[in-house]
Amino acid sequence: MKKEKKEKKEKKSKKERSEKKDKKSKKEKKSSKDQERQLLKEAKRFIKKEAARLQEQASAKLAPAGSQQIVRQDLQGQPVGPVGTAAAAFAAAEEERRAQQESSWQQQRLEQKRHKGDQKEWLDEMLPKATGREAMLEKKAVQRQQAREREASPDIGGLYGGGDIMGGDDSFAAAKARMQHSQGRREQQRQLKNSE
Repeated sequence: MKKEKKEKKEKKSKKERSEKKDKKSKKEKKSSKDQERQLLKEAKRFIKKEAARLQEQASAKLAPAGSQQIVRQDLQGQPVGPVGTAAAAFAAAEEERRAQQESSWQQQRLEQKRHKGDQKEWLDEMLPKATGREAMLEKKAVQRQQAREREASPDIGGLYGGGDIMGGDDSFAAAKARMQHSQGRREQQRQLKNSE
């Protein structure tokens, strides 16, 4: 029995030791991850500071003695920081190029509008549209002509689809001919509407 108790104690102690080791290793892993994060943050801060320092040095070298440094502005108009005269000149040239491009676009749009207006004027002079009572009379004349064509057409009978009361011709060729005739008629109507 004593041996069994001893063995149990040894097993418990081994388990406890292994558990303690696991806890320590987990803590070490967590602390190592935290350390890595902290080091990354510090490295980023250092890089930002170094970049700012180098930019200041470069702008100081580019700026002639006694000249003022121009402050760059972001989209809201807030100052961002000092910039050398070369960079400011580049930014000013870029802004001027954009302004010229926009003004040229606006001029092109105005020219296109004028051109369209001139074309409409020319069409009205060459082919004047009827207005008022004249237009109404012309429209009615066109409608009367279309109605006469429909009445005189041999393809169209008394029923919808062109058949007669007793059934008529149901061949494929006749159906195709009716369809082509109706498409032709629709096309003529479209052309008449477009010409008005």
